[in-house]
Amino acid sequence: MKSGLSELSLEEVLEECLALCQGDFCFIGLERKGKLVIVDCAGNEANSLRLKECPMTGTVASMVLEGRKEFLLPHGSGYLREKPLLFSDDGMKARQFFGFPLLFDEEAFGLAGFVSLSDASLRDGIIGVLRDISALLSLYLIRTWTKGALEGGKYFDPVTGALLFAPFFNRVEAWVQEKKGFSVVSVRVPSFHAYNRLLGVEAADRVLRKIVQSVEQCLGKTALVTKAEVSHFYAVTRDPQTLEAQNMTRVLNYTILSAVADSRIETKGALQIGVAEFPEDGESLWALLDRADERGERQSYMNKGARV
Repeated sequence: MKSGLSELSLEEVLEECLALCQGDFCFIGLERKGKLVIVDCAGNEANSLRLKECPMTGTVASMVLEGRKEFLLPHGSGYLREKPLLFSDDGMKARQFFGFPLLFDEEAFGLAGFVSLSDASLRDGIIGVLRDISALLSLYLIRTWTKGALEGGKYFDPVTGALLFAPFFNRVEAWVQEKKGFSVVSVRVPSFHAYNRLLGVEAADRVLRKIVQSVEQCLGKTALVTKAEVSHFYAVTRDPQTLEAQNMTRVLNYTILSAVADSRIETKGALQIGVAEFPEDGESLWALLDRADERGERQSYMNKGARV
């Protein structure tokens, strides 16, 4: 190949590999959430198989992952007659297969596969080249994932995984411009300084992460959550069916109670939760945040028996 991987698409790399080995089909499969996903491919049936989800066991391709080593089947192999290449009824009548694992720290996270679907055999003399290309693909994919994770991390709080306030504010401001209703939720733990002092920073950080996870579970997939201060979060949702303040209070109180096993910390009523609605409670995001804070403080006083 004249160009480096950084200058070629994966499909272009696979097309060159296909020409080198004189095969009919080749693919890159990556493990994602318990499935083998065909992230890219070239040759016969490429359009119908790209992004297809395949099982992690019981196929010829899965044997590369299970063995964590290359799997070279000769033309007319019995394995190819007995097992599907990618999934049951995939329609791939494979006659020969070269499979190479994609490795990170000796663990397979995917494979590169090269297939003959005809009477013509794959070129045995090209196995070394395909092996080297698969190793380069491993490095390229790991570098791509690492770069994506680092760039994505610029928008999220490293402790809790919540959105940083600036990207949160920009996204919600776009909602305001659309003039469609949404809810703003303020979640605050006023006495959180005691958690850090008595539990230690790591344990207190785990409590914060659980709070964010619980808010996301309560508000559903459309929710955005940001960390405004150390123990103060805002969330927004467009799904009115998921927002029920009393239920959220119960869930989050249980979250804190289950995460804090220290009798020196008062966990009952430790939260301030307030809700504001757009546009009823304000037509600017700042006004909505203030309104949600006020309602959280008021509800907290009422729960403690104070007169408001």
